[in-house]
Amino acid sequence: QIALSKEGSVGRDSSLILQDLVLGQGQEVDTNDSVACFYTCWMPNALQPEQLGSQVESNVGGKEYRFKIGAGKVIKGLEEGVRGMKKGGRRFIIIPSSLGYGVQGMDTIPPNTSLFYEVEVARIKLGDKDASTPRG
Repeated sequence: QIALSKEGSVGRDSSLILQDLVLGQGQEVDTNDSVACFYTCWMPNALQPEQLGSQVESNVGGKEYRFKIGAGKVIKGLEEGVRGMKKGGRRFIIIPSSLGYGVQGMDTIPPNTSLFYEVEVARIKLGDKDASTPRG
């Protein structure tokens, strides 16, 4: 079973709920960095509330998924949820629909659906940083 609270959530002030499962090591992921990760995504299933939900997709055991933070190529909640992670880190992220696929939904994801992600960062490629933006 998983029990999370916004109170214990790490990171920024947003509607995301983040729980680090493994902290990882090295530099934190930030805007303009590229990450290679493994993830599993679920969506809630009202017919089985005692379970995490229905698995939507996963690349665990397959090829790493790569994206650049801030490029807008993935849902905003995933970009925000991965920011601050380190290589080898694993995080559970609850993404509200407003930071996911919103009112339009997508394919098998109905409109206004929150998503649950478990993400492991395998590699980080540091991007160019604006000199005025300190690294955290």
